[in-house]
Amino acid sequence: MRNIWLPLLSAIGLFAQDKPAADLRTEKTQTIEFVSGGLLRMKNSTGMLTIEAWDKPAVELTTIKSARTMLPAKERAKATAQLDQTAFTTERHGNELDIATAVPKHARDIEISYHLWVPRDTRLAIDHASGEVNIEGVAADIEATLSRGEIFLYLPDDAAYSAKAKSGIGGINLPGDPELRPLHLHLGHSIAQEGGGKTHILDLKVGYGDIYVMRQTGMPKRVTE
Repeated sequence: MRNIWLPLLSAIGLFAQDKPAADLRTEKTQTIEFVSGGLLRMKNSTGMLTIEAWDKPAVELTTIKSARTMLPAKERAKATAQLDQTAFTTERHGNELDIATAVPKHARDIEISYHLWVPRDTRLAIDHASGEVNIEGVAADIEATLSRGEIFLYLPDDAAYSAKAKSGIGGINLPGDPELRPLHLHLGHSIAQEGGGKTHILDLKVGYGDIYVMRQTGMPKRVTE
């Protein structure tokens, strides 16, 4: 009888080692006082980056780092070490705020996401490695560079912009672009639009991926307490 059940028990024991990595997750939220019209720099960010506008004189930053889905027991120690070595720093100098990310090389077992609330007139300078950049409701100059992934901008209806957008391999969709249809693959594709009067400047670049710029018409208003 013991010989019959021993292989089954061994298999159950091996399966139990392949646990979800949900417990390998760290979330942190901090609030930083910030001035109107200040400059926010994101340095070496990666993964999912979301920036939304609000009416408070502060930046609220939430960072999440976690291990990817299911990991065998032998990979959990590696993922834990990668998470421990991943660090976020914030430095404020007058009306400028720098948020930097340090990630170990070849960190393929972890995921990173950021969510920021910023004053509506915050100028943005984003240097993002790969993933997705989402910006909603910011009425100011926006510079965003992404190596690989997608940029989504949702612009206020009452703000004017002049835009430059370039994708090494990918598509570009700007408001008023006659090609407002499903994007096609482009090589070295770029678009420029000039706004009239006082305008904010958009300077968007993606090495491999797409750029979408849309107006907030019809989008639900976000309410913050």
